[in-house]
Amino acid sequence: MNKAFVLGNGTSRSGICLESLRNHGRVYGCNALYRSYDPDFLVCVDKKMIEEINEERYQYKNNSVWTYANKFPHIKNLNNFPFNNKMSSGPAALMLASIHNYDQIYMLGFDFFGLNKNTTYNNLYAGTRNYKKITDNPIFYKNWIRQIKDIVNCYTDIVFTRVVGSDFILNDRLFDHTDNIKHLTMENFKSINI
Repeated sequence: MNKAFVLGNGTSRSGICLESLRNHGRVYGCNALYRSYDPDFLVCVDKKMIEEINEERYQYKNNSVWTYANKFPHIKNLNNFPFNNKMSSGPAALMLASIHNYDQIYMLGFDFFGLNKNTTYNNLYAGTRNYKKITDNPIFYKNWIRQIKDIVNCYTDIVFTRVVGSDFILNDRLFDHTDNIKHLTMENFKSINI
């Protein structure tokens, strides 16, 4: 089966050995992931993060930085998305993987909710450059869900699996009537042979 892994930066993916994913499929990641891991495709739409990536010259070391390049004409060696939607980085990474035509896409670290019963910011890079502090309020997540649901509904031939910690399983039925997405706890993901 033709697989891909799209990595959000929610804290639920902290226990996954990212390098081992590469043995099973292509890896798409977002934003500051590049600081510690080189995904096959790095997606970033945030201006401050693109500037950081450019300062580090990452797009020259790894020619797979994808963004809305027309928003950054002064920065060279960026790949322009082959779509025009104005999505956040995580959904844009999922869209890029979807147009690359995989049979199965696993979404890891797409937690949506904040920590501590959705009261504080949930991101592996919280408190670092270009990120909020961990004590800050969480980001409003329903835009991410809407964008992801649109992708899932458009690419009905792909099986999408959202892998998160048990604290981040959706209870609000936002993915009802979407047959090609399922939710898997991180514990169950670690136990399957992908």
